[in-house]
Amino acid sequence: MNQKEFEHNAQGAKTMMSISGEPRNQDYWTGYLRGLRRCYHGEKFGTFEEHCLWMDNGNKAQDEQRSCRSKGYQAGYAGMSISDAIINCRSA
Repeated sequence: MNQKEFEHNAQGAKTMMSISGEPRNQDYWTGYLRGLRRCYHGEKFGTFEEHCLWMDNGNKAQDEQRSCRSKGYQAGYAGMSISDAIINCRSA
């Protein structure tokens, strides 16, 4: 992912956060932004332990907030474009 793609996707996620009224969508976009940063900056962003927690919470999370954040993180970390992430958010 190049800088232009990163900035475009990050701005799109911030916009989605600002217009979303649903808490679960807010959680998804919070996770997406964090995952996007990890994807773009690599190991310079966050620790390996934090990365593992964010990646795994969607599978083990008992509460909806952690699950939504993890699903967003996984999408961002995978480098999913903002347009695909919007679709993914709806099914999360």
